[in-house]
Amino acid sequence: MPFTIRKKLVMFFFFAALFLLVLAAFSIYHLKRLNTDTQKTLNDYQSVLIDTSGIVSNVLFHSLKIEQYIATGNPAHMRAVEDLKAETVKSLADLQQKKLDPAEVQWVGKIAEAYQTYIALSTELLDYYKKNPGDKESIQGKQIRILALLENTLLADSMSLYQLKKLKTTALIEDHHRLYHNYLWITGLAGLFFIFLVIVMGYSIIQAISNPIDKLVATTKELASGNLNARPPKHGTDEIGVLSQAFTSMADQLQHLFITLERKVEERTRELSEEQKFVSAVLETTHALVVVFDPQGKIVRFNKACREITGYTLREMKNKPVWEVLMLPEHAEMYRIQIEKLKNNDLSDAHENYWITKKGAHRLIAWFHTGLRDPQGALVHVVATGADITERRKIEQELFNIQKLESVGVLAGGIAHDFNNLLTSIHGEIELAQMNMTKGTRTYFNLAQAIGSCNRARDLIWQFITISKGGAPNKTEGSLPALIKETCENVFADSKIRYQVLYTEDLWPVMFDRSQLEQVIYNLAINAKEAMNDEGPVRIWLENVIIHDEKPNYILKSGSYIRMVIQDEGRGIPEKHLPLLFDPYFSTKERGTQKGMGLGLTTAYSIIKKHDGHIDLVSKVGVGTTFYIYLPANQTKP
Repeated sequence: MPFTIRKKLVMFFFFAALFLLVLAAFSIYHLKRLNTDTQKTLNDYQSVLIDTSGIVSNVLFHSLKIEQYIATGNPAHMRAVEDLKAETVKSLADLQQKKLDPAEVQWVGKIAEAYQTYIALSTELLDYYKKNPGDKESIQGKQIRILALLENTLLADSMSLYQLKKLKTTALIEDHHRLYHNYLWITGLAGLFFIFLVIVMGYSIIQAISNPIDKLVATTKELASGNLNARPPKHGTDEIGVLSQAFTSMADQLQHLFITLERKVEERTRELSEEQKFVSAVLETTHALVVVFDPQGKIVRFNKACREITGYTLREMKNKPVWEVLMLPEHAEMYRIQIEKLKNNDLSDAHENYWITKKGAHRLIAWFHTGLRDPQGALVHVVATGADITERRKIEQELFNIQKLESVGVLAGGIAHDFNNLLTSIHGEIELAQMNMTKGTRTYFNLAQAIGSCNRARDLIWQFITISKGGAPNKTEGSLPALIKETCENVFADSKIRYQVLYTEDLWPVMFDRSQLEQVIYNLAINAKEAMNDEGPVRIWLENVIIHDEKPNYILKSGSYIRMVIQDEGRGIPEKHLPLLFDPYFSTKERGTQKGMGLGLTTAYSIIKKHDGHIDLVSKVGVGTTFYIYLPANQTKP
């Protein structure tokens, strides 16, 4: 059965604890034995010393009792002497029976020999006392002899034995201390060795655990960084090995799942890419204007039709609020309200507003908005689909102007013919009356004024006839530049206006009614002159243009045209007046005067239309006005 890491740890700590237990038991046993042996030896030493002390004490008491007996004759003292003798003999016998080394045996023998000598002398003293109780001097001499024996022999031998025991005791204690310290050193060294062994074994075990785990962590980091081929090294059958195998199995499954997922992602990405290309192709090829922006109005998508009509690129428009760049200030607030309606789940009705192109032109756009929402219903994007109705609105205005002109023309035509007949008769009668008057008189002058008024009335009648269905142009091929220069020279002769006529040498020929077209140029030149207060530049240029079928103008038929551009730097026309400029009798000038009739632009419009052309203008207050006149060229191809 293989050792797992857990088993290794258990076995290691078991043997470590067992080693500590054995070491502790060994140390305790030997220390206890040392204490026991030392105590036993000390007890033996103490017993020997006690016995020796007892013998010496008994001998001293024995000698004292003999002296008391000799001094008093009391038998009790004699009995004490016998008892002490018996006790001393017993103590001496016990002392001789003890376990003694040879030196001690020798000193015990000397004590015993001294004791025997003492007993012999004491017996001799008693016997002499009994025989000669009155010989005090001899008895005292014998007592002195016994005392000398006791002092010089018995006490000296006892003291020598005591000193010997004392030296042995001191040596024994020193040996005991030395052995105790040795055991302590041995135990300490064994403990240090054990600690070192534990550190080494612990480090080995930690390395055995941490190294595979470090490798496993490194492998995990490689997997996290995208290296799905990373695998941990094999590591036996322990827990780390089982973990490595499980991790390897997991990594294999993860790699398989990733490869499968990557394949599905590629397939889905390909599908989304194809779908995105399809949607982009639809958005980019449709003629409708499509703008996608977020709930804050910032542009996200700006299709090709939008780019073509505005002149802005997606990079220029992206992340910019649509109303800040493309809309008129008065339309911006309304547009923000439309977005707020979409945020509140309100349906946004179709509406119209003007877009400002990069070149400053205004394009009228009809819009419809759709909100794209997330699963929670929150607005994510707004898709605005629009159509440029600028040309359509111009056509509608054009048709409206034509209808107004037709209505006015029917009335004006009938009135003009009748009024012209009356005016002819009046004009003739005034001329006849003038012929009978003397020149220079007041009456002659008044009649001349009346004839001038009749002539001006005839011009007005002619304009009415032009506006009506009558007044068809009598077209001939002529030089437009020459006509323009001649007319401008007559109009600007008495002013500080500087005019300039530009054209190319390959200008196409044009069929036109000279008197009618002269009237158009005259009316536009007069307007420029009055707008600039008789000073400033007027630029007129002529150029060849082609209206193509693929880019229809809706007002003009496809073909070749001469475009006449008349530009001034006058005070400009307010935007609210622009739709009314070609209406009969509409004028921003003073009413009731020659220059305030309001028929100049109406007449110009009617003449250009009868030449199968078109007239339009662009004006800005404070900048000036530019008229664009299109006349069919006298050819089908340039």
